[in-house]
Amino acid sequence: NGGDGSSQPASVASPPALLTYASSPAVERHRCAACQSPVYATLAKGKMAAVPLTVLDDVKNDAELAPTHHMYYGDRIMDFSDELPKYVKSAGRTAELWKGD
Repeated sequence: NGGDGSSQPASVASPPALLTYASSPAVERHRCAACQSPVYATLAKGKMAAVPLTVLDDVKNDAELAPTHHMYYGDRIMDFSDELPKYVKSAGRTAELWKGD
């Protein structure tokens, strides 16, 4: 039912097409096909996903989506004053903690 009393099914917008490419052997990046904006990346051969914060604007207060750490903090473009662990780079279980500049 379309919600308007008719027997027509409700129209559902299909998600925008994504362009996908491997930027390294363990990282696959996904961008909007229409505007080329980054949507997400899968890391560690799909075991982890990275999502730009701007994509999450509507879910800022969702505890399940709260960040757990900062990756590549040694290459950051801005500082963060929070209690989350900061890593120099991503290296799985052997990731090096950032110790300050």
